[in-house]
Amino acid sequence: MKNCFIMVNSIAGKMGRLIAEKIKNEESKNREDCDLYSHSLVGDDVTEKCVSIWDDAWLIDLYQPKKHQVALEEYLKYCADVNAISIIIDFTQPSAVNAMAERYCQLEIPFIMGTTGGDREVLRQTVLNAAIPAIVAPNMAKHVVGLMAAIVYIKENFPGFLNGFKLIIEESHQKTKTDPSGTAKAISLDFQGMGAEEIGFYLERDPVRQTYYWGIPADYLDGHGHHKYALVNEGLGIRLEIGHHINGRNPYVDGTLDAISFLRKKIQVGETGYFTMIDVLKGA
Repeated sequence: MKNCFIMVNSIAGKMGRLIAEKIKNEESKNREDCDLYSHSLVGDDVTEKCVSIWDDAWLIDLYQPKKHQVALEEYLKYCADVNAISIIIDFTQPSAVNAMAERYCQLEIPFIMGTTGGDREVLRQTVLNAAIPAIVAPNMAKHVVGLMAAIVYIKENFPGFLNGFKLIIEESHQKTKTDPSGTAKAISLDFQGMGAEEIGFYLERDPVRQTYYWGIPADYLDGHGHHKYALVNEGLGIRLEIGHHINGRNPYVDGTLDAISFLRKKIQVGETGYFTMIDVLKGA
């Protein structure tokens, strides 16, 4: 398989940095023949010109929006010169999702996008209209994705399973996450597809309540994803509860590495299309 150079955009953020460090790690590089490209696209809110990763041994140059196009063109030229596959990993801000995807598709750069937000149907159509494969997923943690797939299975095979049920969702994330969880919204739609009526969707971003109500350890207040779903049918006297709780970001990093391997295979055989983490789990 051809070598691969990966551009991690929004590398100044915590997820981007963790993924970049994992890619740069010698074990990952030797296993996948992947290496980290030395540029990263960032938003106007980032004023630094570069960041260091991998025990400060590797410098990544940062490019603000007005230089995004130039940086991407240089990246493509570099990959062509060394005969390497190009893949972008994007954990940008929710407000930038559609614009970033449009740019990648116009330049025909395969990408993995793990950001929530944006117009998801427009995002999907943008990828489908392009000549590239891309993986788009609001949640890169494969065990949570497996749970989501099981919920989809029930929806597709047991119509009306939750008729008469009321749905209450509570989700807790670090206070820097400004938008509602894309995972929670997706699961809510699946439950509604079984007949449930959503009557409450609560976002928790207060570290005090996260500590005392949710029981989240102090070390994970700046990086966690805890979700609770309650399905209640008072007439039948039934309450169903399901949840998924992640402390830290490592599950998302590991899932992203699996997505890289999946996408490389699609690129090698010339397959295009819109893929999700469920496709990655299936190895489709």
